[in-house]
Amino acid sequence: MASEEAQPFSVAVAHVDGHMLVTVRGEIDLHTAPELTDALNTAVRLPSPKLILDLSAVTFMDSAACNALVRTRDHAGTLATHLELRGVNQTCRRVLEIAHLDELFTITPDGDGSDS
Repeated sequence: MASEEAQPFSVAVAHVDGHMLVTVRGEIDLHTAPELTDALNTAVRLPSPKLILDLSAVTFMDSAACNALVRTRDHAGTLATHLELRGVNQTCRRVLEIAHLDELFTITPDGDGSDS
C-alpha cells in the first residue's frame, strides 16, 4: 500500500469579480466539515449573486460534506444567491452522484464558470 501523505485541510473565502469564492483543499469529512460550514455561512451572508465553491483541490468528501453543501444551497436560495460547484474531480463527483446531489447543483469545470 503506497503511503500518500494527506493534504492538510484548508478553506479560504474571497470576494472575486463580484462573487464570493470559497476555495477548499484536502479532505472534507466529519472532522473538517464544521470548518467548511463556518466558511460557507460567512460567504453566503455577504451580498453576492453567486457563491462559487472551488473543490478542485479536495481529495475526499463524505456525507458530512454533502450535508454542508445541501444546507448552504438551501440557505443561499433564501437569499437569492446561486451556489455553483467548480472543479469537482471524479472522486467527489462520484460521491455527489451516489447521493443524487449532482442533480441539485450547478457544476462547472475549473475556470471562470461562464459556461454555466
